[in-house]
Amino acid sequence: AVQLAEDSGDAATRATAYGRKSRLLLAQGDAVTALDWIDRSLAVGEAVDGVRSRLVRRSRRVEILTANRRFDEAAEEVQALLPVVRRSGDRLLERDLLQQQAEVLIAAGDPAGAFAALRGAGEIQSGLATNLTSRRIADLEASMQRQQMESDMALLERQSEVQQLIVERQRLLGGLLVAGLLLALVVACVLIWRVRAVRRLNQLLIETGAKLERAARTDPLTGLGNRQAIPDPLLTSRLAASRMERCGVIVIDIDHFKRVNDRHGHISGDQILKHTAATLRLSLPAELQLVRWGGEEFLALGTFPNRKAAVTVAEELRRALREHPAQIEGRPYAVTISVGICLSDGPISRWDELVRRADHALYAAKSGGRDRVCTDEHLAA
Repeated sequence: AVQLAEDSGDAATRATAYGRKSRLLLAQGDAVTALDWIDRSLAVGEAVDGVRSRLVRRSRRVEILTANRRFDEAAEEVQALLPVVRRSGDRLLERDLLQQQAEVLIAAGDPAGAFAALRGAGEIQSGLATNLTSRRIADLEASMQRQQMESDMALLERQSEVQQLIVERQRLLGGLLVAGLLLALVVACVLIWRVRAVRRLNQLLIETGAKLERAARTDPLTGLGNRQAIPDPLLTSRLAASRMERCGVIVIDIDHFKRVNDRHGHISGDQILKHTAATLRLSLPAELQLVRWGGEEFLALGTFPNRKAAVTVAEELRRALREHPAQIEGRPYAVTISVGICLSDGPISRWDELVRRADHALYAAKSGGRDRVCTDEHLAA
């Protein structure tokens, strides 16, 4: 693809091909060469890229610098990019850049700076959740995906045009070489068809496997992860230690959900579950993992500075559901939740104990009248 892009002579096509080459090299673990290719992409695309395209390429360069453990350069690049991104008004890109900055600062041994960056990203996420509906966000993501697909199709068309030019040039060879060239062309076409067929089959198998894996880890009703998508407790524990935080579990249960099914039917119950899942996902900080635990229960897992921070997150979830009621049969329906919280006292190797203690706190919230937050500390008291 790189050779075809270079043969086309189009700067935008070359910049795109160089950028994809760098992503492939990074995925293969060759971060050093990936940095060289992303620099080529930036240099070639300088004259033809739009503002956002340049920002995205520079953001990708930060990722590659981090992979090369060149943390100082990555930090400087992020610091230079943030003002430009903020002036552009692209809040999604600013959020992603702050998350990258957090990764760089964590790797560089600055957990306080990383926490500040993550907090900034969380504030942006919270602002987006307050001001945008989930449908608008989905539309924006779909638009970006369509633009990416259109870019991919344009590159494929250019590749096809270059290939056709090569074939036409070969056909113009005269005289005694005509018969040999025709035979060679037939053989080449057969080989190309077979290679492409094998590649298409391999790609189909890869995509099918990826879809099956996603399906196995995704709740089909809400689109959230299921129990298979719960983060690795050992990795979470190490992350908590690097941030000087604690692992924690927030158990969320929809109040009086059986009453909805009994009075309005299971279709309305499903609508309540989807609305609650979407509202929780938009209101939850980006660094926390939200999964559907089963029935009308959800889990939020991750790291927290302290118990007060976890309670603040839970109260924000309650507030968001109060401010954004669901719709049942065309009428607003207020959804309330009861929440149980548990934080670890040290490193963990399993989530089971934290979930059990958070469940007990949830039962206390239910017993206390519902629509409230309880922690395992209340149980100890």
